[in-house]
Amino acid sequence: MNRTLLSTRLMMPKPRKGTVLRRELFQKLDASGHKRLTVIMGAAGSGKTTLLTSYLENRELSAGWLSLDDECNFIPLFWNYVVKALSDSLGAAADEFSTYLQGAGAGYTEMLKVLINALEQTGETYFVMDDFQLLNNRELIQSVDYFIMNMPENVHIFLLTRALPELSLSKLEMKDELLRIEDEELRLSQEEGACFLKETLSLSCNEEELQGVLDKADGWIGGLQLLAAAGRVTFAKGTVRDNRYLNDYIAEEIFGQLTQEEQTFLVLTAPFSYFNRRIIACVLPEIDFDSMLERLLGKNLMLQCVDEAEEIYRYHNLLRDFLRIRFDRLADGTKEQVLRKGARVLWECGDQDESLRHLFSLGDFALVMTRLLEMDNSPAFFYYIARLPVEIAVTDFEVAFQKFFYHYFIFEFDLCDALYNAAVERAGKDPRYEAFYGAAILYREEPYMIQEPMPVDKVLEMEAHPLTKALILTKNAAFLFCRDRFPEALASIQKSIAFETQNHSAYVAYFNQTLKTQICEEMGLLNDALAVQEQTRNLFEGNELLRRFHIPTFNVTVAGLYMKQLRLEDAGQLLEKCREEVAERGGQLRLSYAFNVIEQLYLLRETEQADTMLKSLMAADYYKDILMLASLLKYQFRAGVMTPAMQDNYMDAYLRKEKTGRSLNSSLLFAHILIGKGEIQNALSVLDEVLAAARKRKSSLKIVEASLLKGTALSKCAADTRRLKDLFKEAVYYACENRIFQPFFVEAETVYGFYQKYGSTFAEMLSPREKLFFEEAVRLCIAENTCVLSRREAEILQAIADGLTNTDIADKFYISLSTVKSHIASIFRKLEVKSRVMAVEKARQMGVI
Repeated sequence: MNRTLLSTRLMMPKPRKGTVLRRELFQKLDASGHKRLTVIMGAAGSGKTTLLTSYLENRELSAGWLSLDDECNFIPLFWNYVVKALSDSLGAAADEFSTYLQGAGAGYTEMLKVLINALEQTGETYFVMDDFQLLNNRELIQSVDYFIMNMPENVHIFLLTRALPELSLSKLEMKDELLRIEDEELRLSQEEGACFLKETLSLSCNEEELQGVLDKADGWIGGLQLLAAAGRVTFAKGTVRDNRYLNDYIAEEIFGQLTQEEQTFLVLTAPFSYFNRRIIACVLPEIDFDSMLERLLGKNLMLQCVDEAEEIYRYHNLLRDFLRIRFDRLADGTKEQVLRKGARVLWECGDQDESLRHLFSLGDFALVMTRLLEMDNSPAFFYYIARLPVEIAVTDFEVAFQKFFYHYFIFEFDLCDALYNAAVERAGKDPRYEAFYGAAILYREEPYMIQEPMPVDKVLEMEAHPLTKALILTKNAAFLFCRDRFPEALASIQKSIAFETQNHSAYVAYFNQTLKTQICEEMGLLNDALAVQEQTRNLFEGNELLRRFHIPTFNVTVAGLYMKQLRLEDAGQLLEKCREEVAERGGQLRLSYAFNVIEQLYLLRETEQADTMLKSLMAADYYKDILMLASLLKYQFRAGVMTPAMQDNYMDAYLRKEKTGRSLNSSLLFAHILIGKGEIQNALSVLDEVLAAARKRKSSLKIVEASLLKGTALSKCAADTRRLKDLFKEAVYYACENRIFQPFFVEAETVYGFYQKYGSTFAEMLSPREKLFFEEAVRLCIAENTCVLSRREAEILQAIADGLTNTDIADKFYISLSTVKSHIASIFRKLEVKSRVMAVEKARQMGVI
């Protein structure tokens, strides 16, 4: 048996030998192969399951099976079982879904699209959901409805239910894609009933007694089984189906006729979803399993065989409900002993779900938390960790930390806050809880504050699960990155990756790779960053769901790298690709996307549009600290549209900030403003501090930016030529290998002026590779200083010259038609022309196109 998923939810009950073949209903069910959905609806014991299992066996059809219960209302757990049930059809593709289902709480449309596409590649697929009426999670039912309505034609679903499901049945009926079998059709005819009693249940009675049983049952299979189990017809007035005293009847006429040992067996096994030889040996060691099973089956008790080879049985719902009432009446000590033994043996068998269910019912949360940390990251793990009350979870550091990040990943920030507050209170007595410090910044909308990360040696010395350590180290890396402590952040990420690989969590791996890319970007290690993103592409190739859900973040991240190299068209295409998905998902992704779009617009000299978007971004709670926007505000300043009031506001905020809280980006903008105000010496002092810090933190990017800005400052005064050339030499040296063009473009005026004055002699100081790089950088700066049009405007004008229409241009550059018209109006204004023909002619004269 599969030890990783022993649950009987995925096992189709076996039809009893001699089961009556419902030929008319079988013929009706034959149409299910041409329907999207088949609903078989009837009361408990009406024969829904028997009908379908015998039909599938008779027609030799293989079907995925899922028996539902209340726990399946947890969405990730439900879809995990659906995928497991369909694994024979999906093959290797089934594994792609398990990673996503580890902890997702929302956004199932994308996952379902992938599942639907995967099923389209399979052959004829049949899938059964039994006891569908137990699903009451509205969001889950909506996801099932979406799945059913969008399934490929080769997939056919059966729902067995006691009540009409809240699905789009009318739409399916209108399309002739729905087959329904209801309670009245499930009733056995007199002939079928007699056959069931004689051949299936092997009941010995004369014709008069037989007719009496048939009359009492009124075609209800459950009633026939009850009457047969009682061994005589002594039911109260009316039919079995109408009787109000069903439990009393079972108690007196069935249960009451059993031996004490048989009664004990039934009651003490009632709380389990199923039982087998091993469970019985643990819970009831004094019972002979073979003898007991033979006796119970011989008395026609309502037992269902789930797996003959593994000897797994379960009770019919009618009997199980009765037995569970009897179990609940037992002494608390007896119940606890049974459940505890059962939980232990189920865990040993590998059925972690069923074991944890019993531990929860016992309220043994200490053992629950111990067990959780022994589990692989599965939907069951997240189901139980989500169910743990905050006040319980916080008593165990590891459970609390993983629970915190689970709720963070699915945007349940209220629970994050409750856990965070409770955990911080414990940090004074247990230093492990210090790992929570500062984590509130991940979800709270408050001024940007970064606390000191937990010391690495403390994390490494912890006796903790590898993924717990990985998450702490990833959080640490994020904090260090925000403090511009790049080498330390990179080292923390590497340690996190080492722990993550012990458990192979694709999502932790993805988050580590994304953060590592951002760190490398700020260090100017663009080649390394792009190499990491290639690893991420490989991760996507092995996991379609991961790719679908995280490709927007991936595109935004890579666009940022491209802009450092002034690959603006490539960056623009990536940003356009994920624009709609970003708008739909919002949150931090929306802010990051807006940040990159604004930067691209400034680099394209679309200053007015960029400035409008920047003002909108500044209104976000996340950016209450204006220093966080320093890397964007520098463009606003260089474009000459940063108001004096805004400059003063920024300088005040910078001076109020403690030195340890000032980022390199914020200091660079402060120096920009000082230069603009003529405070050259103050600016040089700030830049010297930035250069010293950048060298210490091994950030090539910041060395290049600071060196060029220092060159701008020195060009405002009588600077020593040698000193100026050394600054440019350092900038070229650190920028060349990773092709960091962006800082040269930002300081285009200074670079262009330096080239005009010292170009020929400066070239002698460079290696051949550096010389080629500098010449390319200069060409970009010359274009920036000599062209009145922005780069995008020049591209659009060239497209006009090539004969493209406005619609063609919009398609070519992935922009809207209104944006094209705005660009053309700007071109006319800048070139002082009134037509497309005149604009093209003048641009050619100017050498723009």
